[in-house]
Amino acid sequence: MPSYNIRYRAALVPAIIILALSACVNSEKDLPAWQESMDKAAVYSKHGQGEMAVQEAGKALKLARKIFRSGDIRLAGNVGLLAKLYYDRGDFSAAEPLAGEVFSLAAKSYGETSAQAMTALNNLGAVYQKEGKLEAAQKAFETTLSYYDKTPGADISDVVATLNNLAKVCHQRKDPARAEALFKRAVDLCGGSFGHGNPNMAITLSNLGDLYRDLDRPAEARARYKTALALAEKALGPAHPFTIQVRESLKKLK
Repeated sequence: MPSYNIRYRAALVPAIIILALSACVNSEKDLPAWQESMDKAAVYSKHGQGEMAVQEAGKALKLARKIFRSGDIRLAGNVGLLAKLYYDRGDFSAAEPLAGEVFSLAAKSYGETSAQAMTALNNLGAVYQKEGKLEAAQKAFETTLSYYDKTPGADISDVVATLNNLAKVCHQRKDPARAEALFKRAVDLCGGSFGHGNPNMAITLSNLGDLYRDLDRPAEARARYKTALALAEKALGPAHPFTIQVRESLKKLK
């Protein structure tokens, strides 16, 4: 689930996990009704009608469990869609079992240390984090980061997202030294891979600013917020929600 706030990437968590598995249909008679509900869910979500989107995606999933076998790409996509919709609405207790199911499907089909499983685990960790299950979230993010560190050619955006996710959990769990080191690593990675014009840099600097603010290091926080704001205004525009968020953080800083 792409998001202006990389802390929510699953973002989430930020993305629906589609498993590349062969389609196995138990019954085709309900396929049109399933497709109709999926299409409606997508339209409702696009227009900000989250409750209606959840209803249609839930209706589709009931049909999908009857129509498709567990290895079908459409079942996995439906589960991921509903998890994303619940996450976006802040219903994390409903999102958790669905995100866990996607991880189980990916681990079973591709292996527990596959790229697909790690993406799903990162999403599950994001749900845990929002639920306040910080120990479980940290374990998920640590596992994901370890995989990326051992995998040549890993997607830099995914690595940066995981570094931010893990750093935020460390911040929440009162381990500021570890959080700072992770945020700084993400900043270095952004600078070397994307340059300073990428939104990931602005997001990471804002997160680092939050840490310095909470550590009562206002001068360092202000410097990060100012840089993050300038980058966000250029990359995302002055009216983007994230840009507004950083601007407000800077104004509130004493």
